[in-house]
Amino acid sequence: MTAGETKGYRPGQSVLCRVEAPETGGYLVTVAPAGIKGFLPSQDPLDIGRQVPATFVCMHGDRALLTFAYMIGTTERVQLSTSSDSINAFSVWADSYPTNMKLRRAIDVVMPSLDGNIRTMTSNEHTLAELMEHIENTKFTGCLKAQNEEKLSRSAALLFEGRVVGCIYGTKSPKPQPYTTETAMYLMIGDLQSSGTDVQLYSLPEEIILSMSSLFLGCPIEGLPVSNTPTVALGLLDEFSKRGQTACLTLSTDGSGTISVSFVFDGNYIGSFLVEKQQFLPSAELPLQLPAEYANARLDALFLPQEMISESIQYGYIFHKVVENYPNVPHLRQ
Repeated sequence: MTAGETKGYRPGQSVLCRVEAPETGGYLVTVAPAGIKGFLPSQDPLDIGRQVPATFVCMHGDRALLTFAYMIGTTERVQLSTSSDSINAFSVWADSYPTNMKLRRAIDVVMPSLDGNIRTMTSNEHTLAELMEHIENTKFTGCLKAQNEEKLSRSAALLFEGRVVGCIYGTKSPKPQPYTTETAMYLMIGDLQSSGTDVQLYSLPEEIILSMSSLFLGCPIEGLPVSNTPTVALGLLDEFSKRGQTACLTLSTDGSGTISVSFVFDGNYIGSFLVEKQQFLPSAELPLQLPAEYANARLDALFLPQEMISESIQYGYIFHKVVENYPNVPHLRQ
């Protein structure tokens, strides 16, 4: 198939793939019958040579990004969409790839402002519209946080060029564990529409936002050893560097929750955020000399396929589209 013919594949299209070789977080596959090479994320072991059904997401150069066919064919959102392929490609990924984030401490894991320049406000009936207009018109990259004392809720949304690329929502009742991604966005919108919600908006570097977004929209690396964490982490950094990948590593314990979040952008380690101290450490080395009480810390890692932050995809949820759809999710409205 020629480069021009590859354009015949559309986001959400069902395809068959031959599994060729393992790659970090999934497998190298060949799309049949075209012969196009691609990456298929998988949390389960697959037999080399096996043919598996998958869903086409997008092309980046001469390589395809696919997802497992959790839903056969296109999802309803894409079937009814009149949007561009780059927008639909993100919808396919977000709809068909399950979220696997394992975080505690809710919004405490989200980086605070680095320069102290924070826009604060208390919500009223106009707040959501004003925020949405500012975020989208300025293509804002950073973080939006909200806290509602009446609901005992806190939330944070990661913003990249005016779009939402991650969201977390925590409340003491009825669910002690945080909601994430799309569910969290709708719950956060409900708080922003309520009077008396405290709101913060501040910028963060693109590298940190995209790296941390892999916690919400990235591929988990399964089967990491539970011992010798420093060696395993350094091995992952080396792998990410070779592939030029954007990724995030977390250290956590059952007792203390998430200890640190480390950021990798375009293959380069750029620093770590210590959650308890709320401190960012820009450093050339990963901070793995842990106190004795963290000796059994668990390492988790997620990465974004390069296609996700390429020109092939408009990465992120469109803010005003999420707001427009809010009335259609009454089970999440509070």
